[in-house]
Amino acid sequence: MTVKRIVNFVVDDSGQDLVEYAVTTGMVTVTSLLAVVMLALYLGGAYTRLETGVQALWEPCAPGGCP
Repeated sequence: MTVKRIVNFVVDDSGQDLVEYAVTTGMVTVTSLLAVVMLALYLGGAYTRLETGVQALWEPCAPGGCP
């Protein structure tokens, strides 16, 4: 009786699709999170470069006033 249950447990694949969906969902979630983090880092660097470039273009007027 016990051997028959073990064989049925090993042969039965009724929950296989559920496990596949869970693994696929996990992989999509991890990939999406990594993509969002990489995008945030890229946009932060681009903003910093833009801000630094704009600040380098601005020259303040002399204390006596602008010509």
